[in-house]
Amino acid sequence: MKYFARFPANIIVGFIAAALTPVLVVGLAVLVATRVTALPSDAAFRADGVAVSQADLKHRLDVLKALYGIAPPQDPRQLDEFRRQSAQAVVLSMVLDRAARDEGILVEDKDARDSLTRLIGQRFPDGLAGFAKLLGTVGASEQDVVDELKRQLATTRLFDKVAAGRTGQVTPAQARQFYDQNPAEFVQPESRHLRNIVVATQDDANQVMGQAKAGADFAALAKQFSLDQSTRDSGGDLGSVARDQLDDAFAGPAFAAPVGGVFGPAKTEHGWNIGQVLEVRPATTVPFEQIAEQLRAGLTQEKALAAWRTWVGRRLADAHVEYADDYRPRNPDTVTAPLAPSPSPASDTAPSADSETPR
Repeated sequence: MKYFARFPANIIVGFIAAALTPVLVVGLAVLVATRVTALPSDAAFRADGVAVSQADLKHRLDVLKALYGIAPPQDPRQLDEFRRQSAQAVVLSMVLDRAARDEGILVEDKDARDSLTRLIGQRFPDGLAGFAKLLGTVGASEQDVVDELKRQLATTRLFDKVAAGRTGQVTPAQARQFYDQNPAEFVQPESRHLRNIVVATQDDANQVMGQAKAGADFAALAKQFSLDQSTRDSGGDLGSVARDQLDDAFAGPAFAAPVGGVFGPAKTEHGWNIGQVLEVRPATTVPFEQIAEQLRAGLTQEKALAAWRTWVGRRLADAHVEYADDYRPRNPDTVTAPLAPSPSPASDTAPSADSETPR
């Protein structure tokens, strides 16, 4: 459905998570900052009259590495963009940190340490010892991380207060009106139940294709020839997939073949593919009753997000941000997405991420 594509599973427009709660926009680790009248030569940026040095920004990123594994890319072009986006995100976090204080929002150490305990349990198989080792590697302290989490929690509460708490709920009637006025947004696209065989060369593909077209059992051929370890034992079964889940070179013939038809060979990054269509599920419109609550919640969050962006934009303008040339983002006046990612749930229908299927 196109409408819900607006709300990715991991980050909704950079600020709203899949559970329709605010993403924790990253806060600012302890920075050594100085109020000055001119941007110092070693500064990355200045916001609200506070200059932040390049070394302090690097320390900020070290804390994020300890928390989330975020590290600068190796490619020089990607590194340049990463540096600029990092500076912009930290500016935003400074502005939000000050806004939270202005709104009287405080987070206790205990709340942040509870979050840290959960994070360590999720990310470190050897627990606190592994986390402590990483802190030593990146040069950050446990208190740096606790302060970071306190700022994240404060930002969440700030969102609830200035955006979600002030925009009101979308009514069922308003949700129904949106549904009726945007029918194309609620179409579940056609999907196809497919089998697939992956081989190394075009000659191998032609050989397998010939056997399949001659009437050989496709599942047996997959078990005998396919290089895809994740689907070979199940006869190459990919399950039901939509066109946009597949590599274009494979999706075209897969969605042109009739039920029972064999298609290919199609070359993708995983090798040469021969496929078979087991079932076609036509596109359908999802009934309003099936998604009414999800739609109403999504529209309510979209409304809150619009208010949030406007509010944050005003705060950014009031901060009079200045960037050093090497840290100036491409669009310095936009409200950026967070540096800290949110894990996305696995799809129930898409092929496994470990699969060598032509996605």
